[in-house]
Amino acid sequence: MEPKPKLRFQTLGRPKPGSYRARLARCP
Repeated sequence: MEPKPKLRFQTLGRPKPGSYRARLARCP
C-alpha cells in the first residue's frame, strides 16, 4: 500500500469532523 497523502483523499475513510475534505464529502 502506498503511503497516505496528507490531505489528499481523507474522504476514503471517516474524515475528521470539520475538516476541509469532510465538507467536500458532504457537499458534492
